[in-house]
Amino acid sequence: MRVVLAQAANRKDLREMGIPPIGLAYLSAYAKAREENIKFSCALSVDEIIQMKPDVVGISAVSQNSRLADEMARELRERGYDGPLFIGGYHITGIPENLSKEFDAGVLGEREETFLELIRLIRKYPLNWRERLPDVEGICFWNGTTLMGKNRRKPIKPLDQIPHPDRKLLDEKWPPVHGSVQYVYASRGCPYACSFCSSSQFWGGPRFFSAEYVMEELLQLKEEYAPSHFFFYDDLFTSDRRRLRALAAMMRSSGLADEIDSMCNARANEIDQEVISLLKEMNVVRVYMGLESASDNVLKRMNKHASFDAASSALKLLKENEIKVTASFILGTPGETVDDMKKTAAFIEENLGDLFDEFMVYPLIPFPGTAVWHEAVAKGLISLDTPPEAMRRATFSFHPDTYVYLNDAAPRESFMFYLYYLRFLRLREWVRRLLKSNYDLGLMMRECNKEIAALKEELDKAAKYARHLEEEIRAKDSHIDELEAQLAERVLKREEQNKLKLWTRFKGE
Repeated sequence: MRVVLAQAANRKDLREMGIPPIGLAYLSAYAKAREENIKFSCALSVDEIIQMKPDVVGISAVSQNSRLADEMARELRERGYDGPLFIGGYHITGIPENLSKEFDAGVLGEREETFLELIRLIRKYPLNWRERLPDVEGICFWNGTTLMGKNRRKPIKPLDQIPHPDRKLLDEKWPPVHGSVQYVYASRGCPYACSFCSSSQFWGGPRFFSAEYVMEELLQLKEEYAPSHFFFYDDLFTSDRRRLRALAAMMRSSGLADEIDSMCNARANEIDQEVISLLKEMNVVRVYMGLESASDNVLKRMNKHASFDAASSALKLLKENEIKVTASFILGTPGETVDDMKKTAAFIEENLGDLFDEFMVYPLIPFPGTAVWHEAVAKGLISLDTPPEAMRRATFSFHPDTYVYLNDAAPRESFMFYLYYLRFLRLREWVRRLLKSNYDLGLMMRECNKEIAALKEELDKAAKYARHLEEEIRAKDSHIDELEAQLAERVLKREEQNKLKLWTRFKGE
């Protein structure tokens, strides 16, 4: 049996995501460990899927790419593929009612056991497997005009029974784009339930791979990929302190922490001196934290269970211990006032380059299944028909004209101004760090400052003439794209020139 898995995403999204779809690699590893004579392949387009002549096709999609997944399914059917076709991921799990009738079924939540059962069903009943879909737990499917199923399967426990992900499945299609960073999932789920986050509704409560399991995977990655960094990409890496202690001890005693740097996601209210010490033992050099806002009013509305004071304390503690921080923020939460936005902007301005050296800012997105989603649906602000483009939040895929603004406590114009002003600050700091990291690139400084000053002037103008804000934003957006592209091009050229100089000097000596 040949199974082809695909991630629904356009090329621009792939560049922005930068992270291989390791979830597909877990599906492959889990099924191959329990079924013989099964081959998994990964595809990025309908053409590739057709060429592979699959027996089963599975497509994974997040909300912003759900339309692309439906289009892939429709094209596959139009081109003659009439075999089993399934979809999984956060979007279909959050709103099963969005299941396109081109798919035989949607896989809800954790996928390994459900997908394996579907494969076994198809093998056992090759002619009438569709009639037996009601026997499968953890799926949704259409029976005429009625959506059936929707019952979630119990989470896999213990997680260690899942084999390490089959990364070879991804190597050809998804080479690491951040140099030699290798992403590792040491747990699933999160103990918190922030109003904007899909994780808790998708995974349920948190579950953890054992320290031994994680250590075995790290050693495999070291042997196969020789990475410069591990990135523990869990929603919250530090929440199981006992497991953290065990893993830190293993990485230290094995010498792995001395050879390879690490990064992780953490939470401000869980950062204390013990956690810091453990992270240092593991050679964690950077922590990513969702601070979200500098306003306790907004944090409370997000159900964040963290305070602004806790965030400030965590940042200071990390700085004292020389662990770098990338902070992320969200604007547009219902109930967030203009003063709240000002607090967040002022906090970033005052501490960027000091308490944290990188930051990201996102618009609030009502992802399906979240508390924000249900609130927006109840108010009639969003529905099953809301276009997937409204779910885009990444820096260069966000579209102001399709964005659904949910906050009635502050004007949309103010929200747009602060969102784009903070994007400008992020870009400016990126340029500064770039110039600081390579002295030769200082030759660009004068020109870069002119371009940045022009952007700042444009933002000030947008704030003054709010009624023209969206036009200004779209124009500025292209300027930012152009600036970033121009700088990247110049950096590359400068590096090539430096290499040529060094080589010429070496030959001369």
